[in-house]
Amino acid sequence: MKGFLVFLLGLTVGGLGVRFYLDRPAPPAASPSHSPAPSALPEPEAAAPAAPAAGTAEPTPLKDKVVRVAQDVEERTREFARDTSAVLGEKLRAWKLTPEDLREDLKRGGAVVRTKAREAGAGLGDARLLAMVKAKYVLDRELSARKIDVDVKAGEVTLHGEVPSAALIGHAIALALDTDGVVAVVSRLTVAPAPL
Repeated sequence: MKGFLVFLLGLTVGGLGVRFYLDRPAPPAASPSHSPAPSALPEPEAAAPAAPAAGTAEPTPLKDKVVRVAQDVEERTREFARDTSAVLGEKLRAWKLTPEDLREDLKRGGAVVRTKAREAGAGLGDARLLAMVKAKYVLDRELSARKIDVDVKAGEVTLHGEVPSAALIGHAIALALDTDGVVAVVSRLTVAPAPL
């Protein structure tokens, strides 16, 4: 899903770049003293329409289409981000991974355990699950710099390490639980003390 978000972001930036490129002012007209020598080719029968004056932008069908596409991509990207945020928030609440739930679990015993029903992908090998979970952590902006050790046995993921907040513990658990084939996550992650 993160790859798709990066793709949409790239598409949006590209669309905005095209929009910026097409909206730039036209270059000044060449002065008569620098005009090219007359060619020996015959002139066309119908004269082409005159170019707009420098500094004025006349909309073209292509330019209008590109602008509409860029606006459409931008709106779809915003809509997708809102939907993704809402879905992730629902999953965090359903899996009891809100910061308050995690603080309570950490007070009780230091380990946070969440399970989910077996799915169609439950037969995936542990090595593949390990690679998928680690890849999610590497691609995640908030967790990529963290040292989180991941172990997988029979679809059960165990996490070890330190993160700066209880919210990131929940985030790490949610990413692991949201991997096809993972049936349980045991988090032995701890909240790192604040640096002095």
